[in-house]
Amino acid sequence: YRTIDDPVLADGILRLLETTGSQPDLLTLEVVSTGPGAGAELDREVLERLTRTGIRLSLDDFGRASSLAGLRVLPLAEAKIDAGFVRGLGRGGTDETIVRNLIGLAHDLGLETVASGVETRAAWDTLAAMGCDYAQGFYIQPALPAEKLAEWLAGDWQRARECAAIVREECEQHRPGPYSLPMRIMGLLEVDLGLEQQ
Repeated sequence: YRTIDDPVLADGILRLLETTGSQPDLLTLEVVSTGPGAGAELDREVLERLTRTGIRLSLDDFGRASSLAGLRVLPLAEAKIDAGFVRGLGRGGTDETIVRNLIGLAHDLGLETVASGVETRAAWDTLAAMGCDYAQGFYIQPALPAEKLAEWLAGDWQRARECAAIVREECEQHRPGPYSLPMRIMGLLEVDLGLEQQ
């Protein structure tokens, strides 16, 4: 966590982006906000240097007490909802109330939301109805080693077809809201885009 504001690391990241020609806005660095300062002790100048280039900072473990303090002091682009709250979705109860309000808070602050730990269709559907922007977890795809990722992207035609079907269905049934469509198709759409670029 302390490494993210290391000027040497920042120089290295910026050099790597420049030499590879990669777009900075495709890079998201996660920050785990811990301790009493919850990010206030980080070198703001280094963080702003990174974010000015387009690099995005994501607040991990959003919903835990220390993460809320980080909202006030870090130049964030997104908040990543803690998996501990997400796993209980689809069964009603306290987790749904907490996650709905975390999404609302993040959106009110101009941040995108990512739900981590999405393992079931019920959780996926609940998050989509709540307006969550993105999701990650075993429901979308279990973790893959790097060498298997390209194979997965290139070979999963069925998921690409599912993506197109969901987009058509959403657009035919109602005009999708600004957050619902990206969340509903995130895992599938990334596959579709990967295939188009092959």
